[in-house]
Amino acid sequence: MRSNLDDFLSSLTDRLVFIEIEDESILSRFGDTDSEFMVPVFSKDIVKMAADDDAGITTIQIAEAVLYLLGIDSQFKYNAQYIDFIRNNIEKPEILISSLAKAKYENRNYADALVFLRAGMLLSDDNKDLIYNYAHICKEYLADTEDRELKKLFFREAQEFFEAVLDIDENHVLANYQLSFFKMNLGEPDEAVEHLKKVAEYSNDNEIAEEAENMIMKLSVREKLEIAEEFIDEMKLEEALEVLDELPETTEDKDLSYRMNYARGFCHKAFSEFEEAIAAYEKALLINNTDTLLLCELGICYAYIGEFDQSLEFYLSALDIEPQSTEILSNTAVVYLNMRDIENAKLYIRKAMEIDPNDEIIESTLKAIRTLEETEK
Repeated sequence: MRSNLDDFLSSLTDRLVFIEIEDESILSRFGDTDSEFMVPVFSKDIVKMAADDDAGITTIQIAEAVLYLLGIDSQFKYNAQYIDFIRNNIEKPEILISSLAKAKYENRNYADALVFLRAGMLLSDDNKDLIYNYAHICKEYLADTEDRELKKLFFREAQEFFEAVLDIDENHVLANYQLSFFKMNLGEPDEAVEHLKKVAEYSNDNEIAEEAENMIMKLSVREKLEIAEEFIDEMKLEEALEVLDELPETTEDKDLSYRMNYARGFCHKAFSEFEEAIAAYEKALLINNTDTLLLCELGICYAYIGEFDQSLEFYLSALDIEPQSTEILSNTAVVYLNMRDIENAKLYIRKAMEIDPNDEIIESTLKAIRTLEETEK
């Protein structure tokens, strides 16, 4: 049983010492042994024995140390004898293993918890509860560590063992639920949806089933939105609107709602459907009112329908956020120009010229202002 964590866990053998067993009644419990055979015990138990002449090593203490070694090194020379000892002397090994792992987990000693669960999987490689708990604690460790390399290591391990649960029971609700997040993290939404469908179908918990349905819908929305955004990048705006029309107006995911409505607004503006564009953009504005691109888009749309006061309001809001933007300054000047407010038009275009005196659009706007100024005389 090789895994991604073999090297990471190997240092834990420092907690063990190996002793010779001279008592034949104990030694016989390990089955066939040779002259070099030794038994692992925890260092802490040896210390107790040294401090108390009457203290000895109990069967449970040996079993715990043996399980610990089995969990660290699945290829150790005497593992066959150690497994015989566990099976012949512990009535229900899985209960002891689960108890040891649980105690370590509750103390946030994730490494030791994993070690005992690995031992359990070595004894029984089809125990889906042990495998699931092992994968789950790997996920906990993944969230707990700041080390990037360890995060990668535990990500792979958790994913592989959640998948191992499904090799035994493909409809396992919790393993499918967990794997849906791994697949989303890997950028594999189709696979995530397949796992969530299993959750929705087989979960006895209505809340979890409903959550899975909501996540399926969200992933479907995200996938279609990305297709629409690709069409927009390619300026295939009719195709983009067709996809966008299949999507709801809003979702619980604010980012998705914002992107959907911004995309709708962009397409409608390109088709000179300014009122439809404004309606979509203002829905996006309810989610994020600090995006200068959105504020300027609204400024453009209101200017096109002749509502210059409203247009000016959006441009000035954008300037509060990006006061050095020559594009916003120039467009603000154009709005003032359309309002026949020459003084403010000159004020804002000069601000733009101070930042970039060689910009052709600024030059063109300045000429338009001068032309209007001449006609007003």
